Amino acid sequence: ARCVLENVRVRGGGSMGVYVEDCVSNEFTAVEVGRGDYTGMELWDSFDQKLVRVTLWSNAWDGLYMADCTNVRLESCVIAHNSSFDISALYCRWSMSNSIVYHTGVGIAVYNAASSVYEGDHNNFFFPSGYHGTLPGTSGQDRHSLAHDPLFADSTNGDFHLRSETGRRLADGSWAADGVHSPCIDTACPSLPWANEPAPNGARANIGCHANTADASKSRTNAWILATSFNNGGRLSGTTEVFWAYGNLSDTNRVRIDCSLDDGSTWQVLASNVSVQASQVWNTMLTATSTPVARWR
Repeated sequence: ARCVLENVRVRGGGSMGVYVEDCVSNEFTAVEVGRGDYTGMELWDSFDQKLVRVTLWSNAWDGLYMADCTNVRLESCVIAHNSSFDISALYCRWSMSNSIVYHTGVGIAVYNAASSVYEGDHNNFFFPSGYHGTLPGTSGQDRHSLAHDPLFADSTNGDFHLRSETGRRLADGSWAADGVHSPCIDTACPSLPWANEPAPNGARANIGCHANTADASKSRTNAWILATSFNNGGRLSGTTEVFWAYGNLSDTNRVRIDCSLDDGSTWQVLASNVSVQASQVWNTMLTATSTPVARWR
């Protein structure tokens, strides 16, 4: 069986919000399940399931539970504050892009079983201080993904608009300017459609559940650049490629890459005159010193 579920909100309730079993080619768009007493969404024995701008938040168990599924695609979703795992994938082939996982549960953020295959990029995984989580853990994935506070308007009460210095849409349709600016604005995959976002929109979609909609938060108008790789830590050895995002800069602009081996007390030039469109290959062997407090900018 196939179904299309769109613009549906489920809050509270004693069971799971959405249950799918033995289905093919379902599509879920702008579906929200929050504050449920069980799992937000469960997918069993299903093929070709597409979740677009789906929000699963503050559910008593997992946000999304998948088992024995193939070709499950999450695009521009938000999964946050679920009490157990935010995402569980067992015996699945699945992908996620342009989505935010905000982990404050007792389990790990994304449980990707060894028998599951994951592909993903241009996501944001955030674990606030005091919480711990793991990423899907598939080698070579999420190379352009972030690990920053998404700066939601009020995620504990289900408002996942991104804070913006230029403008964030309020519930009454008006706009408010914030004192901070979300790093998820203008950092979605460059090929994702963006034209439905209000001006100024940076000619690039936002990460999260309002991507390419009239509810998307507005872009900055000044030049900016954001280091994205290893913001949540990690281990660099041998040759490693680092990435950044940028806006309101000409593609002909050049950048300098610095690294620090003493937690930012001193800096050395890693590379200069690098195209702003490029990434940088960092041969850590050339820094000659092993350190647990390295930084880059």
